[in-house]
Order: sequence, then structure tokens, then C-alpha cells
Amino acid sequence: MDIDISAKHVVVEESIKEKARSLIGRLAEDFPNQKITTVRVLFASQRNWFPVEILVNAKNLTLHAAARNDSMGASLVNAFAKINTQMERYLEKVRDTSVKADPKAKEKIWNSNDLRAENDDADLEDYTYEIEEK
Repeated sequence: MDIDISAKHVVVEESIKEKARSLIGRLAEDFPNQKITTVRVLFASQRNWFPVEILVNAKNLTLHAAARNDSMGASLVNAFAKINTQMERYLEKVRDTSVKADPKAKEKIWNSNDLRAENDDADLEDYTYEIEEK
């Protein structure tokens, strides 16, 4: 995993960089099945605010989050909380679409031949229709 921590118009203290690395490590531990390739953290300074942008690239996935606060540490934690929420929602969506058919339920589905054998289509006898045989 490639980690890129950069700053624009501000000098970032080593303690904040270590905090960012620990949060990135925790993100990788929380989602081990996602192959996270790169994580980019950008610190900036705008007047009295310290916005933080995080870009996470993983296999078939790109997440982006930004947070702004009057403290660099708080901005960093808020941005990682957003990334964590996005990752959880993505994995929940993937789990919902990957539901496989239950074999027991599949056996209970009747086809038209079974209905004819059970004589359940007696209500259709009122209708006159012709079946063409080849």
C-alpha cells in the first residue's frame, strides 16, 4: 500500500503525520478484503481553517472525503470517519447484490408441467384457446 501525505500552504507536524498513518493502518485492518493500493492525504490551510482531503484507491473502488475544522487533527479524524462510512456502505451494497438463490426455494418453484400434473390449472378451462402443434 502506497501512502502519500502532502501539504499545501502549511507545515504538518510529525505527530499529525503519525496519526494519519495509524488511521490508514486501522482502515486497512478494518477492511482486509479490500485491496487498498494507495491512500493520499492532503493537508491545507485556508484562513483559520485546516481542510483535509483523503483519496483512497482500492481494487475497483475510489473513495474521496474532505473535512474542514479549525484543528488539523479534528479535520483528519472527521475525514477518516467519512471514508470509513463510505467503505461500509460500499461493502453493504456489494453484499446485497451478491445474494445467491437458495436451493431449497428453487425446488419449490413449480414449472407449468408440474401444474398440469397437479391439475391446478382447472380454472383456465373456461377459456377457449387453441394450441398449434407442429
